[in-house]
Amino acid sequence: GLPGMAKEDGTPRYPGGYADYIVNHERAPGIGPLAGWRGADGQSHGKGAVNPAQLQRYIENGCFWSHHLPEDQKFYKFANKAYLDWSADIGFIGKAEPIVLQVYSEVMQKFRLAARGHGRKQPPERERARIEAYFDPLPIWYQPFEHAMVDLGENDYWATPAEFMTRFGDCEDYAIIKYLSLRRLGWQEKDLRVVAVKDMNLKVGHAVLVVFFKHPTSGQIMSLLLDNQIKQIVQADRVRHYQPVFSLNQFHWWRHTPVLG
Repeated sequence: GLPGMAKEDGTPRYPGGYADYIVNHERAPGIGPLAGWRGADGQSHGKGAVNPAQLQRYIENGCFWSHHLPEDQKFYKFANKAYLDWSADIGFIGKAEPIVLQVYSEVMQKFRLAARGHGRKQPPERERARIEAYFDPLPIWYQPFEHAMVDLGENDYWATPAEFMTRFGDCEDYAIIKYLSLRRLGWQEKDLRVVAVKDMNLKVGHAVLVVFFKHPTSGQIMSLLLDNQIKQIVQADRVRHYQPVFSLNQFHWWRHTPVLG
């Protein structure tokens, strides 16, 4: 079963659905999916007891909680003692130890050796070739799977939402389904654009969703990037390796001209 989601008798741990889960789930004592306004009084941040009113506090603050790092925590975070101590204190990491990035990954090599038949634990036969190809202990580049599934000699196919939900989709299909979902949730047409871009690092076409959002506190208009290749929602102006080509919504389309000089 799913012990994280169901009790021993099979009843759900979070009968209230997703809202119940993100408020009440704890991956460790006092550490849950949401960092802001924890504790019974809502005055703790990062680590604290479950706060039944936590989700309402996020709603009141435009769904944002923020913490501004002091100057001594902003740089070289992988080895910055002040930052690591703070990260451990609020539950971002388990211990305040330097984060070592290995160029050669022994863990990846163990997977590759298993695919070659070494060791007691063996992968399914059908997965051996794929594990050996992609679990390289050294950094490699390979074509993203979504691009490998498209015949570049033919016109790209934009799937309907129903087709996307029943099989798989390309980057533009992810952007479109996010666009339609936000429209269904009440976002206005003028604040949403599907943007076709050129990835200047990979030299391939790509598509993302850009959402224009007015910050509830500062009033600043922000452009947020929703990208199936980036796990977090980020500000669009912080992503520098995309060159916009054109954008569109239900009623309009725009062609973007590169800025020269």
